[in-house]
Amino acid sequence: ELQGAIMTKQCLTKQELMERLGEFSPAEKKEIREYLQRKNPLLFRKFERMKHELFRLESRRIQCEIEKNEKELNQLDHKILMKKEHFLELLIAIRKKRG
Repeated sequence: ELQGAIMTKQCLTKQELMERLGEFSPAEKKEIREYLQRKNPLLFRKFERMKHELFRLESRRIQCEIEKNEKELNQLDHKILMKKEHFLELLIAIRKKRG
């Protein structure tokens, strides 16, 4: 029961996170990317590394699902959630800075 409650909380958090990320349209994400590329190349590189790391973790997660490796899958889900939260914080900070 306790684990079920924890999973529900994690899923809600994941759902809320995806909704917040959904607030950024593809056009706005592109503008943010171009803004960073022009104004702050170091932060742009960090932004691109974060995206690459998320893609890598997501592909590893799918591989674990196929292999039915539950232990690593849970660890990856947690890592992905943390990375996406950090990515969202970065997007929001850049949005505020741009005005």
